[in-house]
Amino acid sequence: IEETGHIEEAVITDFKIIKIVTKFLCHEYRDLDTGEIFLAKHPNMPEKGIFGRGVESFVNLLRWKCRVPFDKIASTFTYR
Repeated sequence: IEETGHIEEAVITDFKIIKIVTKFLCHEYRDLDTGEIFLAKHPNMPEKGIFGRGVESFVNLLRWKCRVPFDKIASTFTYR
């Protein structure tokens, strides 16, 4: 046989998923006229829940593209 060249292949052998937790200091205010309590929010905080946009996108990818059932996705996020 005769060598005709070479090909470089990249193989992913391992990777780390790093959880980044961002803490926000939310100020609480009381309306002096009505007594109603308001909470100031940072613009980067999610509208509801504790997961940001990146995590929600990843869950959607797992569910709809990879067809992973919801119970398995939920157990992934509660696994310690």
